[in-house]
Amino acid sequence: MSTVAQSPLTLPLRGLDRLRVLFFRALGPLSRPLVRSRELRIAVFGATSLLIAFALTGIFPLFLLAIGPLLLGIPHVMSDLRYLVFRPGLHRRWWLVVPAVGLFAAQVWDFDARFGISVAVLAVLMARGRNHGRRALALLLVSAWMGLAVWNPRLTALVFAHFHNFVAIAFFWAWRPRRSNALHFVPIVMFLALAAVIALGGLDSLVQALHGYEGTVGRTGIAWNLALYSPGLPSPWAARLVLLFAFAQSAHYGVWLRLVPEDDRDRETPRTWVSSFAALRKDLGLVLTLGLGLLAFGVAVWAIVDLYEARMGYLRMVLFHGYLEMAALALLFVEARPLRVLDAAGVDAAAKLA
Repeated sequence: MSTVAQSPLTLPLRGLDRLRVLFFRALGPLSRPLVRSRELRIAVFGATSLLIAFALTGIFPLFLLAIGPLLLGIPHVMSDLRYLVFRPGLHRRWWLVVPAVGLFAAQVWDFDARFGISVAVLAVLMARGRNHGRRALALLLVSAWMGLAVWNPRLTALVFAHFHNFVAIAFFWAWRPRRSNALHFVPIVMFLALAAVIALGGLDSLVQALHGYEGTVGRTGIAWNLALYSPGLPSPWAARLVLLFAFAQSAHYGVWLRLVPEDDRDRETPRTWVSSFAALRKDLGLVLTLGLGLLAFGVAVWAIVDLYEARMGYLRMVLFHGYLEMAALALLFVEARPLRVLDAAGVDAAAKLA
């Protein structure tokens, strides 16, 4: 850890650690319960991030849709890979990984949802163990999903794009057993309540104002977003669905970038930024960690040059990740394995299973 702490790569992180110390000192006596209680930190951060996301959805929804993914998209995909593939040890199953990578590459090439769903089918069929009931149930669900995609690939992909934002909340709810208190329900209930406000028209006064954003966010104004996220829906439902997607996508990022990492680690108190980087490097390896970091930086720079092309390029690059979440979930369900890897010993056990 000391070698990592002195690395030039961690210089910005050491600065962030100093700022966090100053922040906790400024909180005074309020800082102690936040440091000591994981559940309280999750509730406070979850509620705060959701309120910010709701406010941005109401004020700058199209900028949120355009810029949010370009800043947070690649880091949240990194978190997907870390917690759903590498920590459970699934990346060691080359006989599953190699065809999965091929199917995901085919999906990126032509945007066909059937390739992504095929990975979930493959995961169910190649899962270990003799949990025949679980396998049959999972196979029934993914087969029905595939049937819908064969019937209407475009509609199936569109519905899943909206659905998978909500799946992140389910991941957070199921990540680890909680017996002591119900603070984790704060962000869950708040997310559902704010989503209902949007769906039922609480932000309808913005619908007309949205048209004023046309052409101001890299050619991805209201018309472009309506065509992408709610094609064919009548007013005001089409605009409501776009607003709901903007809000739910932001919540999705918050879950994978903050809530799941907080829930997953075995310590109650928070890590420093330097320690978090060391843990990330241990899980993903230095090459993949730096490679994804450079990719995130490159996408951000690309957005400065051409926001529209950067957003389209990002969407193409990460199209696979929602299907990856479902495939990993299906495999872990069939094998009756928990989502959370408890500690270092748990990682070793997962490696042996893999």
